[in-house]
Amino acid sequence: MAVGTCAEWGCRRMISMSRLRGGNPTALAEPEVWAVEFKMCLDCKATVCDRCSRNRGGGWRRPRCPRCAGKMVNGRRRWERLFERPDPPEVRAYEEGMLRGKRGQWAEALESLDTALRLRPLFPAALLYRAAALRHLGRTDEAVSVLDELIRVDPGNVQAMFDKGTALSALGRLDEAIATYRTAIETEPAYASARVNLAILLLDKGEATEALRLCREAVRLFETRTHAEKASLLQYALGAEGAALLACGRPEEALERLDRAADEGLETPEIYRDRALALEALGRHEEAAQARRMAEDLANRE
Repeated sequence: MAVGTCAEWGCRRMISMSRLRGGNPTALAEPEVWAVEFKMCLDCKATVCDRCSRNRGGGWRRPRCPRCAGKMVNGRRRWERLFERPDPPEVRAYEEGMLRGKRGQWAEALESLDTALRLRPLFPAALLYRAAALRHLGRTDEAVSVLDELIRVDPGNVQAMFDKGTALSALGRLDEAIATYRTAIETEPAYASARVNLAILLLDKGEATEALRLCREAVRLFETRTHAEKASLLQYALGAEGAALLACGRPEEALERLDRAADEGLETPEIYRDRALALEALGRHEEAAQARRMAEDLANRE
């Protein structure tokens, strides 16, 4: 059985590509985990499960591939033949851009992505990655413009909204970033990371109570598996919740959350600076000094 994953944002279902009539029995027995009916892109070979394909559309006139906007066809019947089709040049250029970006060759990556977009101006994944390349090259204003265009043509693209919020935050346009994260959450209520980033910005504005509420929602989404993202991101939600509790004057609860974030693998200077503040507030001065030293060591490694 060949295996794929649903290309729709936030969908965690696997795709069972089986030659068996009626579908693979194991996949059929776990419909929340596996899809046996799916669409497949003629161009980039992305797969979309039956549930997501029914909802696909957004700003498109007809259902299109969420990755490259190519035509989607019945994948269950045709997947073997589709894999034999050569990728079009725009898809090859996009993949080359991705590879160059992973190597840190951002100027070269941008050239490849521009080639892909000249051949196919409406290529969601290429637009997203072009915005990322522009940010790495210090051209963040241009990145925001690229994301605005993608949101205009694909108004349900929550990844573009999240990336725009991040870019706006980097530019110091905090009120716009806050509004963008709120729109992402309204569009996709299970977007836990958007809540975390929004909470961090609200903390900077002194809105600790609202920030704490958002962090707790994010942690709940991660812990109950009703989120749409990687479980490893839980650590960031816990760290932000700890900072919010500290800002609310609740150092004991803050310390518990910060310790749990560190146990989950979040080793950052900010975590240990916040731990030092919580420990100081609790009168544990020697431990606070150790936490400050750890924060300095981590900062020097960056």
